[in-house]
Amino acid sequence: MIHTTLVRIEFLVGISSPISTHLAAQEGLPSARGQAPPVGGRIQGCAAAAPRSVDIPERVLKGWNTLPRQVFVSFYLMRFGYTSEAWARLIKKPEDRREVARGIIEQLGGKLHGFWYGFGEHDGFVLIEAPSNVSAAAFAVGISAGGSLRSSETTVLLTVEETIDMLKKAQDLPYRAPGASS
Repeated sequence: MIHTTLVRIEFLVGISSPISTHLAAQEGLPSARGQAPPVGGRIQGCAAAAPRSVDIPERVLKGWNTLPRQVFVSFYLMRFGYTSEAWARLIKKPEDRREVARGIIEQLGGKLHGFWYGFGEHDGFVLIEAPSNVSAAAFAVGISAGGSLRSSETTVLLTVEETIDMLKKAQDLPYRAPGASS
């Protein structure tokens, strides 16, 4: 008889968890809904994120240097503007820049959800999912360091549920406006 040590991994259902999704799929273990998600797929759950856990055989975890107790994933919107030199290079040799962005964010453990061009103050918009603010910042700084952007802004996006939670927490804060009497 083979004995397998199991390690419990907690994740949020409805939010992609690259580590738990990959490991559960790799081992054919059930997700929170009772089926193994496809490798690289999303764990689909209820509309609001709910904590769940899955037991993963310890042997599968070998080679992972760190494993967070819980994996939280956030969405980020990056707005950017190309330099005139970058536009000139794209006019001379048009290319799909989504694949460049996708490769970088996936290397950081995230996912590209959208890439659009527009006209106005910003030339482009990128919607990414990242496992941490550090990964999202590395994406933004890494892209900006290439020298093809004249401007770049990244915004952390909150879900409606997160915003409602934030508003409830803000209700009881002891803040007073400057110069207001206490």
